[in-house]
Amino acid sequence: SSVNWSDVRIKMNGTYTAYTPAIPGGGNLVLTLKQFAGPSGQVPPKGLQPATVEINCSQGLLLVDLNKPEEQ
Repeated sequence: SSVNWSDVRIKMNGTYTAYTPAIPGGGNLVLTLKQFAGPSGQVPPKGLQPATVEINCSQGLLLVDLNKPEEQ
């Protein structure tokens, strides 16, 4: 997207959350499992396979099912 995203929360598998204050338009964000935290602050277990990713920011919400085949 060419739009700047602000107040970005990324939720993986409906449980583990990461946060960044901003992603510039055209930019990207790379996260490791250690950057996510569960409800009690716990780090996701090693080997966790992401199944869903929810991106919620001031500009909107996107939910991605990583197990769903891409539409062509």
